[in-house]
Amino acid sequence: MGGILGFQEEGCSDWTDEDSWVHDCYNTGSITGSGDRGGIVGYVDHYSYVQKCFNSGETNKGICGTRKSSAIIYDDYTFYTKGSDSGDWLGDKKISDEDAKKEGTFQNEEQTEGFDFNGIWKMGSNHPILRDCPFQDISFSK
Repeated sequence: MGGILGFQEEGCSDWTDEDSWVHDCYNTGSITGSGDRGGIVGYVDHYSYVQKCFNSGETNKGICGTRKSSAIIYDDYTFYTKGSDSGDWLGDKKISDEDAKKEGTFQNEEQTEGFDFNGIWKMGSNHPILRDCPFQDISFSK
């Protein structure tokens, strides 16, 4: 299970292709249940690309839960505050709740790469949020 996407299907062999690309999203909700649970993606297949994502929801994995055996996965600028990492196959970065409040955490030192705080993201009270997303304030209740 994943906070944004349950199963990320196989993309093309070119990592720059957008066939299997999850980017510019975040999750703050808890992902409960058995097995590996990712804050963004539950299961990733070959040639998946995860970029500019943030998770602060309770889960047992940071960004991605499970990967297909020997899958090739690319990621850039993926951060989480709760859970463990996704294993040695993804470069998730665990950050503190305090660091989640700082724009600089989500960019490189030159501020030329990473989260786009001029167009896509803005800093919320506790972490980055999307500028113009009508769905980010939706909550689920039983």
